[in-house]
Amino acid sequence: MDLFPRPRTVKCARCNRSIKVAKKGRLPLYCSSACKQAAFYAMNPKPTKPKRKVSLEERVAARVYQMLVDTNVVTPVEMPPRRKPEHE
Repeated sequence: MDLFPRPRTVKCARCNRSIKVAKKGRLPLYCSSACKQAAFYAMNPKPTKPKRKVSLEERVAARVYQMLVDTNVVTPVEMPPRRKPEHE
């Protein structure tokens, strides 16, 4: 006789629905593939879209411009909108 008898039913780890247990094999964790997939996506969210990398030239130009504005060499003007690179 076993110390721990095999349960006849278990609860789904995601939706708490009752699942019949087979006489042999692993105990099921999820009632369906849909619950299994939803639990996976809950544990592993989709990565966010990475921010656009600013080129070294753009960073240097912005820094030089800011230094010129701070020292009153040039008067501040609204920066023109950035162009999209040709390779994107």
